[in-house]
Amino acid sequence: PTVTISGITFQGNGTSTQDGAALYNYAGALTIQNCVFSGNVTTGKGGAIYNYSGDLTIQNSVFTGNRATDGGAIYNYGGAVNIQSSTFSANQSSARGGAIFMYDGTLTIRTSTFSGNVATGKGGAIYLYGSQALTLSDSTMSGNQASGGGAIYFYSAAASTITNSTISCNSSTGGGGAIALYRQTLTVNNSTFSGNVA
Repeated sequence: PTVTISGITFQGNGTSTQDGAALYNYAGALTIQNCVFSGNVTTGKGGAIYNYSGDLTIQNSVFTGNRATDGGAIYNYGGAVNIQSSTFSANQSSARGGAIFMYDGTLTIRTSTFSGNVATGKGGAIYLYGSQALTLSDSTMSGNQASGGGAIYFYSAAASTITNSTISCNSSTGGGGAIALYRQTLTVNNSTFSGNVA
């Protein structure tokens, strides 16, 4: 299906067994516009959204206080995720990807903010695994925390690019206060890294 959801608040949804506490997209084209996802919780994957082999577009939306095992706000499996002018704050993962966990697929982020997201494992804001690529531009990542890759953790991901962005005050109890790279090619253009700690 092709679905657009606009102007809706998803708050306090979730079960202890189901992936995607608020929404589960299976191989469809899902667009989220001007929505708020707050306090959605699952012990599965994807505190707010689980995207399976679909195209997920997020515009002008807010994700805050969502929690899951992997992907505190969003878990993506093999799909394309495009995020524009959105905010991800205070989302939590008890494993990897405080805000977003990507397993294959592509992730494009523009003019967005990731702040105060926490992963007990790796990737305070974003964890990328497999063949996916990240394109991050005109965005800010600040105050995110993890045990590896305070803001972003790349694990054997495809060649990625960060442009015109600020990565500041992120922290890791392991390696990579801002970014950790494992078998990864990353190009950084016209960006600022400051106050990151490992």
